[in-house]
Amino acid sequence: MRYIGPESEFRMETDSTGRSVTVRRRAYQYTLTARKPGRLTIPAIPVLVDGTTLKTKPRHLVVRELSESPSPRGNQSGDAGHETDELLFAEITSDQSKLFVGQRGKFTLAIWIKRAEYNSDPLNLSDMWRFMSYSFAPFDTQNIQPRVMKRRMADGSTKVYYVIELSAEFILDQPGPPSFDSVGIHIDYPLRYSRTFFNDVQVRRKVPVSVRPTVTVTDVQRLPIEGRPANFSGAVGRYAINTFAVPSNVRIGDPIKLVIDISGDPIETILGPDLTLITKLTDDFRVPTETLAGSVSGKRKRFTQTIRAKRADVTEIPPIEFAYFDPQTEQYVVTRGEPIPVLVSVVEQLDASDLTGIADQPPQARNGTLQARDGLRGNKTGQVELLAIVRPVTMTQVLLTTAIPPVAFVCVWGFSALTRSGRDQAVKRRRGALRIAERRIHDALANKLPPGEFHGEIAAALAGYIADRLNEPPARFLGPAAVSFLQERGVNDNLVQRCAALLERCEQAAYAGIGDSDTSLADAARQCIKQLERERL
Repeated sequence: MRYIGPESEFRMETDSTGRSVTVRRRAYQYTLTARKPGRLTIPAIPVLVDGTTLKTKPRHLVVRELSESPSPRGNQSGDAGHETDELLFAEITSDQSKLFVGQRGKFTLAIWIKRAEYNSDPLNLSDMWRFMSYSFAPFDTQNIQPRVMKRRMADGSTKVYYVIELSAEFILDQPGPPSFDSVGIHIDYPLRYSRTFFNDVQVRRKVPVSVRPTVTVTDVQRLPIEGRPANFSGAVGRYAINTFAVPSNVRIGDPIKLVIDISGDPIETILGPDLTLITKLTDDFRVPTETLAGSVSGKRKRFTQTIRAKRADVTEIPPIEFAYFDPQTEQYVVTRGEPIPVLVSVVEQLDASDLTGIADQPPQARNGTLQARDGLRGNKTGQVELLAIVRPVTMTQVLLTTAIPPVAFVCVWGFSALTRSGRDQAVKRRRGALRIAERRIHDALANKLPPGEFHGEIAAALAGYIADRLNEPPARFLGPAAVSFLQERGVNDNLVQRCAALLERCEQAAYAGIGDSDTSLADAARQCIKQLERERL
């Protein structure tokens, strides 16, 4: 069903009962394309008018099976066809010789429309398009590039055709022939026509032509079982993997953020590698068992997981493997990342046996042992002892103590007067950082920006807040740079993780088109900024 509009409104006055009555009628036009043959019914359609629900009358119609369009290349050899068979052709092809489940299929719909010509007056494509109704899903109608081609007919003559090619790409999820049942084309082909004073085409005789495209595409095949790796998760295409980890210098049990970047196509449907199947990794690290959730950016999907080293003799994170099926070579491939070196140190701790031995010692020996362990020496606490080691104050020290502070104050005051303008600007930015960031978030919500622009504005508000706090340009703190800076400044790990998650959500919406609730994202940004207000950056 497709709305073709535009709506039209009519007003007229009637006087059938002796009174003046104004009647208003508004029409809405739609085209309906049947998905199956047989006796079909257009049900009653409810319409809400002034608080009252009105209903249209059901309409019954009979739909005949639509024959496939003959191939536009088949009749070029001269074979004769029905009169209407030469007016409209449609064909779906693919340049991929083999198709597999999970692969991204690329298809082309070619539509051939014979140019109408009557009394030496040929119609252009815009005029012909007015007489067409169609359903092209899943083919893209945004970038239509029509061509004009000549075709030899059965009687040896040459006719001109308008050729329109549409493309479609989607991931194949079922074996067998690809389904294009929703594609249908109809034209009320003008045989005789004339032109009005305004050069509009006025049809005097027409013939209806409806076709389904001929599909010349190979069937979608199941993935082979032979040679399938145990860690295969269904990815079909060609992929590469890259890994890194932060931090790389840790103690036993400290969290390590393992980042796995997988690039290729199709990327949006792939699953992350199952890390629990890598024996070397689970032997040396504690690895969570939950499924990895990834974020898409262009042709790359990023997965992150937190792991923890079990022992101090661990020297590297082993290569992470990702298995996929290559439809060109028709073989399974396992790609591996590079091993990641790490330095794991032992956590310094006091054994229970040491504490027991100290408790059993005499008080004087116990104090000596504790002082030896913590590096303290015997500090004097008696008043007489403390006064005995104090040196007497001389007149020179008194004069210096009295004269130096005023001189130092004058020097500092003079220096600050020279740099006051720069400091004032920095102070002004620092004081207004929170207010400006909250205003940007509020304006983004109030203006109801598109998802991509809204998420970009939220990320910019966070970067601008950090830049105002430090009197730096905002570009320095965009994206991952902000997270790295907060880690270097020793900001609370939980807060850093929340900021990183917020930026990942913004990046995901900007590049993959997947957006979450505007209100929830704005609230999360406000909370991160308010907690950063309490941190010393």
